[in-house]
Amino acid sequence: MKRILALATMLLVVVGSAHAAAAQSLQDLQAAAVQAVRQAAPGDARVVATAENLDPRLRLPACGGDLQAQAPDLRRTSARVSVPVSCATGQGWNVRVQVRVQMFRNVLVSSHGLARGDVVGNGDVHPEERDVAQLGYGYMVDAQDLVGRRLRRPLAAGTVVTPGMLAPREVVQRGQQVSLVAQLDDILVRASGVALDAGDRGDLIRVKSLSCQCVVQGRVSAPGIVDTLP
Repeated sequence: MKRILALATMLLVVVGSAHAAAAQSLQDLQAAAVQAVRQAAPGDARVVATAENLDPRLRLPACGGDLQAQAPDLRRTSARVSVPVSCATGQGWNVRVQVRVQMFRNVLVSSHGLARGDVVGNGDVHPEERDVAQLGYGYMVDAQDLVGRRLRRPLAAGTVVTPGMLAPREVVQRGQQVSLVAQLDDILVRASGVALDAGDRGDLIRVKSLSCQCVVQGRVSAPGIVDTLP
């Protein structure tokens, strides 16, 4: 009788161990989600990612192959992302893991106070490391994208510069004399005009032609050059 009880106990232990081994590790799910976030981050970013705890009652069949995790596009930064983790083998399953994200990048901040209407120069900004997951209004990393542009609003020293703080770059200024260019097949015609609007490359502006004293509409193609519309 004792021998039978011992064998039964051993059998229960074996069955219990096999059942436990068949369950997918929740820690592995979290690790796969965190790794996906780190791989999706820009190469110049320092990422701190922490997976939130999963419900301990969650029981999934152990995946016989590699776990697949797909992080969202981190260019649209968020402090919390949902990462789907799936298994394509066996019964197959898919679960979402919530990951808290800190993504540190060198972004441009104002070096001193600036007034509305000031034209930004190289000495007006400098890079500082910030958690861009907290910068919901965007940020800038390349000084060439903002040098020479006017501010829409005043900035205090140490303020992160966002695209919305900058007025459009004026490749053509209002009142500037420009070249009007019209092309029909292989025929190219140039005329002088005066810009009635300011604009960046690609903007539509009005130009007063000096040859006919009429107002035409054209698209800014380069500094001082406006292509007339057909």
